Amino acid sequence: MRNTNNKTNILVINAFLSMFSLLSVAFDKMLSAMIPIPFFRLEFSDIPAYVSIMMFGDFKSGMLIIIIVSFLRAVFFSIAGWVGFIMRALSVILIFFLFLHCKCKERFSFFLILGTLLYVIAKVPFSMLLWVHVNRIPILFFRKIIPCIVISNILRIILNYFLSIYVYKLIMKAKNTH
Repeated sequence: MRNTNNKTNILVINAFLSMFSLLSVAFDKMLSAMIPIPFFRLEFSDIPAYVSIMMFGDFKSGMLIIIIVSFLRAVFFSIAGWVGFIMRALSVILIFFLFLHCKCKERFSFFLILGTLLYVIAKVPFSMLLWVHVNRIPILFFRKIIPCIVISNILRIILNYFLSIYVYKLIMKAKNTH
């Protein structure tokens, strides 16, 4: 019975984290409206997936949150549609490396750097697909802003990783005080 109870608790917590992730999409949209740079998005909606992995040490729970929220975001909030879904689903790469970090804590920097590089390497071609072929941005313009896209994604990922660790520590501290 205890195992069923534990699975139910994990399911409920992941549902809450998914809801929080979806709400943070609206917050991301408000911030994006204040920052008029189209390639710079903070995307706090990844943080609940990262926290789920840290709490449960389970790759599937974080991946499920990313996939669900990416789908709902593509359907209800994004003008990019399926391309936006693929771009958001690329966060699964980051989740996998965060999962590896949880399994091997002494190699945090290695997994952070490797996951970030692989994510950015995968994201640039999809950005080009979206911006050049779907939104009809001239290829020459896109080539000029590639360094900005890379740098902003690296900064966003690092910020999200560290915010996730902070949120996780707050949750665990609150859990231990009750």
